[in-house]
Amino acid sequence: MQALQQIHVKMRDADWLASRVLAVSSCVPRVKASLLPALCFAVLACFGRAAPSDAGFTKEELEAGESDRRETTERRVHSLATELAATAKRYGNDSVSLQAGLLLHALQAGAVGACEVTVVGTSPHAGPSFLEVDIVTGLIFDEPSTRPKQIAHLWQAIAAPTLKGMKSFDIVPAGLELVFEYGVQRFADLAENKADPRAPFEPHVIRVAIPDAALADLVAGSIDAEALLDRSTVHDGVVAVPPSDLHAR
Repeated sequence: MQALQQIHVKMRDADWLASRVLAVSSCVPRVKASLLPALCFAVLACFGRAAPSDAGFTKEELEAGESDRRETTERRVHSLATELAATAKRYGNDSVSLQAGLLLHALQAGAVGACEVTVVGTSPHAGPSFLEVDIVTGLIFDEPSTRPKQIAHLWQAIAAPTLKGMKSFDIVPAGLELVFEYGVQRFADLAENKADPRAPFEPHVIRVAIPDAALADLVAGSIDAEALLDRSTVHDGVVAVPPSDLHAR
């Protein structure tokens, strides 16, 4: 069975180690050494924690606790670096940059639930020339919002800033399929009239297949993110969605 490369963050009300889990499953290592520290620490930096309260603890106990947390973080960074190297070896160096960028932008896009980015491999849906990357966005939209507006937000808040920040697309295969997972709730039926990841919601999946030629044109500066979307194939799981429907903000 093909191994899946994952970076995921689960946000719960618990302590730092339990509430912000970074996990990666993979195979064998190799990636640009200069890339790994920046990516590892960039991901970990998103999940800053407050200093523990000193109430009821001696200075020695606090120092020992801080040392344990530091050692655990260092082990996490080392493990993450190794697993990211495996992802890069199998799917190209830029697969790691995409993974980290998509995760960070999903968190910044208003995620209220778990966020996860998975490099799957060759896409069974878009075809053998596309690398599938799955993004569990952690986003939940209000039921009155339309599907085009939901997809437009996914593109503008997560995909576009990630892709615009790429200096190259060294990925295998050379095309890219982004698969976004998100939820829809009726906020009016919820206690605080806002998204609640603990309450039932309807799951949705959107697929955006971007040809390698369009990615090359983006890197060359001959097209922008909006034109990139126009040259992509968008599918909502039932029918193709015309890109022209997705530019509404």
